[in-house]
Amino acid sequence: MPFYQYLARHPETGHDFSQAMLDYARLIAAAVVAGYDFAGVRRVVDIGCSHGRLLSAILHANPTVSGVLFDRPEIIERAGERIRGTELAERAELVAGDFFESLPAGGDLYILSRILMDYDDDASVRLLQNCRRAMAPNGRVLIVQLLMPEQGERGAREQLFEAAVSDLNMLVLTGGRERTEGEYRTLLGRAGFKLSRVVPTNALVSLIEGERVAP
Repeated sequence: MPFYQYLARHPETGHDFSQAMLDYARLIAAAVVAGYDFAGVRRVVDIGCSHGRLLSAILHANPTVSGVLFDRPEIIERAGERIRGTELAERAELVAGDFFESLPAGGDLYILSRILMDYDDDASVRLLQNCRRAMAPNGRVLIVQLLMPEQGERGAREQLFEAAVSDLNMLVLTGGRERTEGEYRTLLGRAGFKLSRVVPTNALVSLIEGERVAP
């Protein structure tokens, strides 16, 4: 059966998986806040936000930024328990939905943190196109993802183990994949973006920014 359906039917395993992802989310949140310049960003949409750890870290570090947590209804309900009653509640909107259908409109920055690895190229392009349709005219998308090294790339041997293990896990569990920088450039181009920069971090992931290209 599909991976997430299995977790839903086996709550103890689902809890262990969720806890592991929460621990990793702390590392990613710190890496994003340290590695990405949020100057000029007013509204962030965190897609597939899980526990809301990333958006919370961004809002704490950037007091003038507001944000939207967007995920499935059951995930938003859990994330809301962490946000409501905190000092971030007035700046964090919680929205439930299906990101393959539509996304909250008007964001300056749409974040896909470890989302695209779950999907094949066509589904990933469809999600990126939804981001493009929803965002402000000068909006950007930020893909937070482990990068597969390019063949023959300097340092590729050091990067390859983690990347290859994750790529194999995605193949077995979700039918998705990890990708190289060149492959993300192609996906972004198909969806109406240009890859503007890639920022490595100390949390295994890189920050892959795509700028919206005018039609």
